[in-house]
Amino acid sequence: MPNGSSQDFKVYWDSLEKTRQASYDIEASNLVADSVWTANTVDVLAKLSGGTLH
Repeated sequence: MPNGSSQDFKVYWDSLEKTRQASYDIEASNLVADSVWTANTVDVLAKLSGGTLH
């Protein structure tokens, strides 16, 4: 959901099954490890998802 707000992402996140959330976390972690995803975006998503993204 490009250009969505944090609240939009929260609604999207809550609609995902737990297995899809886990897959998303893995994908996000890989993007961070590859320096593709940077800045505070990861912190915001971690806060909204209730999980830790590396």
